[in-house]
Amino acid sequence: MEDKVSTPNRISLKKLTLSILGNLQDSLDKNTFPMNVVILTAAGTFKGKLVEFNLEQEEESFVKEAGTSPEGKVFRIDQTIVFQQRKKIVDKYAEENGEPDIIDNGSVIRLIDAELLPLVNPNTHVNFPELILFVDQIIGFSLVSQ
Repeated sequence: MEDKVSTPNRISLKKLTLSILGNLQDSLDKNTFPMNVVILTAAGTFKGKLVEFNLEQEEESFVKEAGTSPEGKVFRIDQTIVFQQRKKIVDKYAEENGEPDIIDNGSVIRLIDAELLPLVNPNTHVNFPELILFVDQIIGFSLVSQ
């Protein structure tokens, strides 16, 4: 799980740690130990597959088929498009005005097939085909068997 986790002279240790967690999850998955990452936040517990963005790869479409339901095909939006566009805008700004002074870290993680168990009602489950979390919202993490 390679990802840009820093800007010149700045690094997000939380993002770096979560990237390492993703590498561990990938390694275990490849060795027939399928795992989900569990992320603890103030809102609740998120569970899913931690994956990286590929900001260099241009996709034909950001709408992906995610299976079927009784109503027909199910689609999900590949939210990588948001971060590809963000990168293009920042790069264009830097070209025109010089390197911008980024005012926040902006580090995020991406969960696929995510499930939220909210703290306010842990008996309720909310499912997301794809979920982006800003790392500053993360309190803790773990890996669990699928």
